[in-house]
Amino acid sequence: MKHMEVVLPTNSHIAEEVVGIDSAGADSTVEGGDFPALATQNSLSRTCRSDVGRTSIGHHTSGALLDIILEADTKATLAASVQPVDRGPAGPAAGSGTTAAVPTACSGAPMPPSTDTSLSLMSSWQYRVTGNGAVAQVLMDIGCEHIKSGGPRGIQEVAIRHILRHDIDSDSIYCIDLAAPFRLFKAWRAAMPRVLPYYAVKCYPEPAILKLLMALGAGFDCASKGELDMMLRMGVTPGRIIFAHPCKRSCDFQYAREHGIQFTTFDTVSELHKVAEMDPEFKLVLRIRADDPGARVPLGLKYGAEVSEAPALLRTARDLGLECCGVSFHVGSAAKNLATFTNAIENARKVFDEAASLGYRMDLLDIGGGFTGHFDELGNVMFGEIANTINAALAKYFPPGGELGDVRVIAEPGRYFAETSSTLLTPVIGQRDRVAKDGSIHKDYWLTDGLYGSFNCIVYDGQNPEYRVIRSPVQPEPIDTRPYVSTLWGPTCDSADVVYKDVTLPALRNGDWLLWPNAGAYTVAGACDFNGIEFTHPCKVYVWSDSVVDPQEEQEQGGEVAGEGH
Repeated sequence: MKHMEVVLPTNSHIAEEVVGIDSAGADSTVEGGDFPALATQNSLSRTCRSDVGRTSIGHHTSGALLDIILEADTKATLAASVQPVDRGPAGPAAGSGTTAAVPTACSGAPMPPSTDTSLSLMSSWQYRVTGNGAVAQVLMDIGCEHIKSGGPRGIQEVAIRHILRHDIDSDSIYCIDLAAPFRLFKAWRAAMPRVLPYYAVKCYPEPAILKLLMALGAGFDCASKGELDMMLRMGVTPGRIIFAHPCKRSCDFQYAREHGIQFTTFDTVSELHKVAEMDPEFKLVLRIRADDPGARVPLGLKYGAEVSEAPALLRTARDLGLECCGVSFHVGSAAKNLATFTNAIENARKVFDEAASLGYRMDLLDIGGGFTGHFDELGNVMFGEIANTINAALAKYFPPGGELGDVRVIAEPGRYFAETSSTLLTPVIGQRDRVAKDGSIHKDYWLTDGLYGSFNCIVYDGQNPEYRVIRSPVQPEPIDTRPYVSTLWGPTCDSADVVYKDVTLPALRNGDWLLWPNAGAYTVAGACDFNGIEFTHPCKVYVWSDSVVDPQEEQEQGGEVAGEGH
């Protein structure tokens, strides 16, 4: 996939400026605040009201996922370029001329007014680097450390300080840089202003990231009673959640009904009958199949109705007296083929038209996941041509103000926000030398994490994690640094618990570490505590980097060795 750059400043002014790519491909400065919009909308900020139409917590009281009250003469102009945002509990819109109370990170409810609290917050480094009171409060609540660089060298320095401070020698460590998802959110809103991200909680249910995205105004894609409960307890309103599981259990239905969850997906007649029996007030979103054959994890074999099946499903829903409000699809995790999104959006329009012929007026399009978010060597977000492709397809098949009206558009990114946020560090806790048939020495090393922990991503997500060596900060420099063919074992008693076989590493000692970047997506989220080893509760260190990459000179120095399994 080709890449374009959405350039975000790497200094403390990141919250004040975002550089986006307009439809003509030229750079344009986007005013910041809580939710960046396109530069063409800057003049609207003086006339657009900030009153937010919040969704009631009561059951199915509002059909609006995203609702904002606008002056009549500006609504049409704004709809042409940016999707209205349900800011939920985050407070008035940026630029409204009022000072919003800062929500707490856990509840989302405004804190009691306090001059001391406001002055302390406004003068904090957390507010200075984010420009967002709610985000700053999250960083304060979790004890986030402010660092210069979030690249491997910068994270290594943080890890060594943490290891020495807490005398860690047998626990894995997750270092979570919250500046990464913050910058990625800003880039997303600049590049695809019509599409509001609903974070896929299953990808990485890290509370700090969930609270950060909540403070920024994101919605959430939940797929179980447990995920729904987690987000509601954090203070997310039901209107900012989509229950995106096409096959729900009875306990899921019961919980959703009792807590006012409104929107859910389906793709079978069986599910329609379950909805009619368990919770007929749901607003239904028909999930259609849209496979990218090049995706890292295809999903179409399990979920998604064929487009040819849509008419029968819609008729069944109508006969059962159910409300169908939209269409969703998912092209597969880590998609590669841009045409897949175009084709899926075109097929979604066909389903919208079919629904209209049956008396439905759909108003929601969910373009699912499949997005990846990375940074170039300068720290700029690389969002690829995918944003231009999606914007063009939406303009063609779902134009604002067209015959379908102003269709709301959401997406379900998980990996996009999660992957680059976290770095995993694993100490070596055991080793062995074996003589190979040719007389060479083969090294075995045991780590604190393995296939039952974060490295389940190798089995289930098709990942080949990169690594680099960090020497023990409490031991002298090693004497033997010769390379050896080595095997990296997980810590369980299962002989299949092997991370990598036959990789070349320098001689390691107990107490040396391996650093694994890009460890956020589908890692610890899929772990279990097999053998009684607590893979699901690693040590955590929270940081906020001024730059998500190391300075160029530090990148050139690099670590002792970096590699990737084959």
